[in-house]
Amino acid sequence: MNEASRRVPGGCHGNRAMVIKKGFRSECHYSVKSAVTITFTGTTIEWRGPSPFVFLPVPNDISAELVSLGSSVSYGWGCIRAVCECGDVRWETSLMPRQGIYLVPIKVAVQRRCNIDVDVKMTVTISIQTRA
Repeated sequence: MNEASRRVPGGCHGNRAMVIKKGFRSECHYSVKSAVTITFTGTTIEWRGPSPFVFLPVPNDISAELVSLGSSVSYGWGCIRAVCECGDVRWETSLMPRQGIYLVPIKVAVQRRCNIDVDVKMTVTISIQTRA
């Protein structure tokens, strides 16, 4: 890098870095160390927290593993960004901690496409990227 540009650690989001060139910021760079992929089956629940109200609880053992990954996967408040798949439907969401486990929010569009409601068994694959 020349004198006119420098890296600023922490830039946009946590482990990302901003490149500042001659007084303006260019795109963020993100280094990915690895990805964690988990597939499990569970029964959906209703929780009157934030929308969409239908969630899939992550099993206790998997939730414990996610907690052990700590700041390498969480962006704050224990929330974890994830890409989820159910059949041929794929969506981005954030896993939310609740009473010692994580909940996968099932978006309304996913509920409609996969015919998901409360108290329905479903299998989901979750992909989570860890940061370097």
